[in-house]
Amino acid sequence: MKKNTFLIIIILLLLISFHLINNYIWLKADQILVDNITPEHLTSSLTFYRLLITKEESIIKKVENIFYLFNKDCDWFLAIWPRFVYLVTAGFRPIFGHSILAVKFSTSSFYFIILIVSVYFLGHYYRNAQTGCLASFIVSMYPGIFGMSREYTLDLPLVAMVSLCAFFLLKTDKFRSIFTVLEDNQL
Repeated sequence: MKKNTFLIIIILLLLISFHLINNYIWLKADQILVDNITPEHLTSSLTFYRLLITKEESIIKKVENIFYLFNKDCDWFLAIWPRFVYLVTAGFRPIFGHSILAVKFSTSSFYFIILIVSVYFLGHYYRNAQTGCLASFIVSMYPGIFGMSREYTLDLPLVAMVSLCAFFLLKTDKFRSIFTVLEDNQL
């Protein structure tokens, strides 16, 4: 591993660690739900979690119920919001717990890391590794992203997945080969 690559990994880890520690301290001190939509998001993720942990049903029945929850006609709230974030949050609940702090911190940290890494790779793709580090730093310090990383909303997952998809689309060599994304492991 080159010295430059090692330095870039350290810089990205320090940036991510700074934000995760900062967000944990912030969320530990302030657990007020500032908007009226966050409780609905938390309840929806709990619905997915309860569906996944039921022991009476077979795996086929659980998958069938998950597809039912992804159906637009099942619930008024689930009908207007994307449901994949709730499924990811349901996966984090057994690991980190069910408190508001645990759900907000684990889910936003997961998507924040995806955002920082994908923006780094976008900058690296367009210019070089230093540009990727600078782009990651700028995105992480942007007030909107900085604020969204402390809330359980669907905005941060959207930004993270759009940046990840943009990177993957750039790496497909103008859609000639989808395997170039998997073959190139440059850092």
